[in-house]
Amino acid sequence: MQLNEKRTIMISGLPQRIHLWGKNTNAPVILFLHGGPGMPFRHKIRKYLLPLAEEYVLAVIDERGAGGSYSPELTPADLTLENYVNDIREWTEYLKKRFNHKKIYLVGFSFGSLIGSVAAFRDPSSYAAYLGVGQFVDIDELILERYRLLCQKAREIGDESLERRLEEMGEPVGGEFKTEEDNKYFGDHYYQAMEPAHYPSFNKREIAPVKRSLEYTFLEKRNFENGLALSSQAKGMNFGVRSVLPLGFACKIPHYIIQGVDDISTPYRLAEEYSKQIHAPKKAFLAYTNSGHEALFEEPERFMIDVRNKFNENVD
Repeated sequence: MQLNEKRTIMISGLPQRIHLWGKNTNAPVILFLHGGPGMPFRHKIRKYLLPLAEEYVLAVIDERGAGGSYSPELTPADLTLENYVNDIREWTEYLKKRFNHKKIYLVGFSFGSLIGSVAAFRDPSSYAAYLGVGQFVDIDELILERYRLLCQKAREIGDESLERRLEEMGEPVGGEFKTEEDNKYFGDHYYQAMEPAHYPSFNKREIAPVKRSLEYTFLEKRNFENGLALSSQAKGMNFGVRSVLPLGFACKIPHYIIQGVDDISTPYRLAEEYSKQIHAPKKAFLAYTNSGHEALFEEPERFMIDVRNKFNENVD
């Protein structure tokens, strides 16, 4: 492979980490934005999606405060929507200049789809197309949808205690339940009830692979944990944004969404309804029937085919 490079670049005045892969440095560039926040996925791109580097330059960053882009100088107040989006803008300009492209492709996963959507809507001239996976839409609607899904699940499995407790709590309003006790109860029980019984624990499937991976240095692995702690504090601040809906539905660039049918983190129905309302030069909503939240890694072969097909539609 002609390009296999890890670099630390000053972005928004902070040292931030990127891994670049590519067989041909003249190929189109895809910038990948991970979820979490605080959950870098360079190791997953390397494991599942590296064949894309035959046709594209893959640019995979650790977002501010995460993994190789963690800094002890950062505080939760530094992890705002505006700061994340400004970082994306600087990364985009860096990649356009370095590889001599007028536009690059943008792929946002989960939380990355929130900040990616904002970046794409605000600066469409920099992007050939946007693709969201596990597309974030609106936090208030998300919590309400999760509540309804959990109520349905409680009925299906015959858990009368859970069903009764949820009924007592009532539907969330503005993304919140009536009391902090209710918020905690819901948070404690949602994934526990909704995830398939065969799923490994969060630690086994998300934390341990980072620690075992050769993708990250010892310091980056240690800072991964620091970044998670920092991001968990910032989450309570809602990053200053609760929805992508104020962006409107008129997108000036091709707009694609890939959504796992069994996604319980960013529920399928919300992403599908959002996609229906989007007006774009080209658009598509692709349902992955064998996937949950991480469709790009759960069905990687299909994902790579879809990326090639959709992005090739937009070659100048």
